[in-house]
Amino acid sequence: MLVKAGRRDERGSALVSVLVIMLVLTLFALTLAAIVTNTGSTAAGGRSTSQARAAADAGVASALAAFKKAEVCTGTIASTTAPVYSATCAVATNTVTFTSTGSAGGRQVSVQAVYGFTTAQSYEAKVGQLTFFTETTTYAPNKVTSSTTDRAKLIVAKGDFRCNSPMAANVVVEEDFSSDSACAVSGWVKVKGDATMNAGSSIGGSLTAGKNVILNPVSTVGGSLTAGGTVVIGSNCSVGADLTSVGTASLRSGGVVGGDLTSGGNASLDSSSSVVGDLATGGYADLGSGTSVGGNVTSTSYSDIEGIVKGNVEAGGYVTTWSNSSVEGRVTAAGTDRTWIRGTVGKDVKAIGPVTTYYNSNVTGDVIASGTLTTEVYSRVGGDLAVHGAALISDDGRVGGNATAAGTGMTSVRGKVTGSLKAAGRVYIYDGGSVSGDVTAGTGATTVRGEVGGSLKVAGTVILNYNRTVGADLSSSATGTNYIYGFATGNVSVGGHVNLPSGGGVGGNLTLPSSRSLTPSDAATRVAGTVTREAGPMDPAAPSAPSLTLSPPVVTVTAPPDPSVPTWQDYGYASADWPGYTVQQLDMKSSWCTTRSWATYLETFATPTVLDATACKDGLHQHPDRATPVTINANVVVVSSEIDLQFITFQAASGTSPSLWFIVPSFQQKPRKYPGGGAESGVIDLNSTTVGVPTLLYTPTRINIRSSTFTGSMYSGSIALDSGPPGDIKAAPVEFPIALFESTQPTTPGGTFSVTRISQREIG
Repeated sequence: MLVKAGRRDERGSALVSVLVIMLVLTLFALTLAAIVTNTGSTAAGGRSTSQARAAADAGVASALAAFKKAEVCTGTIASTTAPVYSATCAVATNTVTFTSTGSAGGRQVSVQAVYGFTTAQSYEAKVGQLTFFTETTTYAPNKVTSSTTDRAKLIVAKGDFRCNSPMAANVVVEEDFSSDSACAVSGWVKVKGDATMNAGSSIGGSLTAGKNVILNPVSTVGGSLTAGGTVVIGSNCSVGADLTSVGTASLRSGGVVGGDLTSGGNASLDSSSSVVGDLATGGYADLGSGTSVGGNVTSTSYSDIEGIVKGNVEAGGYVTTWSNSSVEGRVTAAGTDRTWIRGTVGKDVKAIGPVTTYYNSNVTGDVIASGTLTTEVYSRVGGDLAVHGAALISDDGRVGGNATAAGTGMTSVRGKVTGSLKAAGRVYIYDGGSVSGDVTAGTGATTVRGEVGGSLKVAGTVILNYNRTVGADLSSSATGTNYIYGFATGNVSVGGHVNLPSGGGVGGNLTLPSSRSLTPSDAATRVAGTVTREAGPMDPAAPSAPSLTLSPPVVTVTAPPDPSVPTWQDYGYASADWPGYTVQQLDMKSSWCTTRSWATYLETFATPTVLDATACKDGLHQHPDRATPVTINANVVVVSSEIDLQFITFQAASGTSPSLWFIVPSFQQKPRKYPGGGAESGVIDLNSTTVGVPTLLYTPTRINIRSSTFTGSMYSGSIALDSGPPGDIKAAPVEFPIALFESTQPTTPGGTFSVTRISQREIG
């Protein structure tokens, strides 16, 4: 019994143990299953994250490739095959930031990459540009403005340009430029040929012409004017800064140059015209009555001055200043002809030839004349007078300093010399004439009928007239007879005879050779001192010629360089040139090729798109029959052999800033032919059109504009602007796959668009 009872207890204990073991094993199995499940889920999630990260990196790479190709951000770039990405870019100064989001298995990863870039294709100040390759004319009241603070740029790369409208632009012309009354160019103008401005027209900046320039009354240039030929500034015309001409330069009555005037040929100023700065000419300078020059006048030939010169006058020839003229500086004449001073000179007059200071003139400084002919003083000389020849000082002549005449001819004094007088020839001092200082003269009879305030020393003989005085000693070394009818205040020493009649007198001693006579017999009674017989005085040394070396001035003017004029750039269109753009290609049977409302198709594009209509047989040649608004949501490129935009108004969708391109592909500057497409005119036609989106028009043939408003840039074989109803061109910068427009910085040979990564990281 006990034994049986014991067995029953052991069986129950074993059962409990088995149940416990089974429970533990079950819990372990469940835990292991959970671990396996969680590990699998984690692995799957990690795979999705990795795929999303890889997709985001791929988006950066795609956006970077598009940026390198276009050298500009091209909008959102997205993939459609899983794992997908969506990438955008934003440009700052020399940096571009790409933001890309990759998606896979419900996971998203965003990556931001920053790159620095440099480019050899730096378009001019990002201004809107209008380039045409044939003769061009603008008409009032149409005008050209700019969408930026920078002026537009208009280039006529072949032929002439005639302006008759307001233009907030800089202008380059391959041939001639002309402007009519309504033309007002706010910027500069560069012309390879002639420039002619008619009444009322204006240029706000500088004007540069390779040939001749004519400003007809009343027209203005606000900046400098440079010409490779002649320049004529008409009545009441003005140039705001310097004027430079290789040929002659003429200013008509009332013309104004606000800076310096430099001409390789002659320069002439008519009455009341003026130059604010210096005037320099490779020929003669002719300043008419009432003219003025604010600086110096320099001429390689003669200078003829009737106006006012604030500086100096320097001439390679003679100088003539007329009555009422004024030269505030000095006058220098390197020519051998006579220089005439009839006005006022504030400083010295120096001339290689003789000089005449005429009645009512006034020279404040010295007069130095190296010519051998007689220099004539009929008016006031404030300083010294030094001449190589003889001198004539007339009744109204005044010399404020000393006078020196190195010529052997007779020097005549009818006026006054405040200082001393030295002459190599004889001297004749007329009634009313006077020398306040000493007088020294050469051989021959020196006659004093005026007054000598100092001594008189001559190599010849002396005639001292009745009632005339020599204020100090008198000496003569010639053996002839000296006539002393007046009074010699000091001692008298002579080498010849002395005639001392009644009324004459000597205030000191008289010395003469023993072999010479003293007459009349009572002459000694008129000598206050003693009479001595001994050897005569030595001859006085003749004065030396004035030292004067003048080099003719040199004025050199070089022609301005020809303006940079582009050559035609063909663009045949390839979809690869527009990375990041979806291509919508029309076949020749497409209804969009022929419908009048084809432009409304552009409204359907939400991402950057190229509408390739090159297969349309007649191009996009239809237009609506009434005003039709078209809202643009993204960048759109339209390519066709002909594009008619009549009655269409393009506007940007709210919150967007897209651009438009209308392109007629070109080959050898003719519309390019495509398989299936026709050989159309290539014309882009704007008539009652409003383009409110920055747009580039490209065609090798012609752009027609009538009663239209356009915003953007143009590159065309020609343009036809209607002279009728008003229309405006607002230039705006729009890039292009090839460099159509001039760069402000020279392109480095072999230079390319260069991009370098700065940083890359996950964000968000």
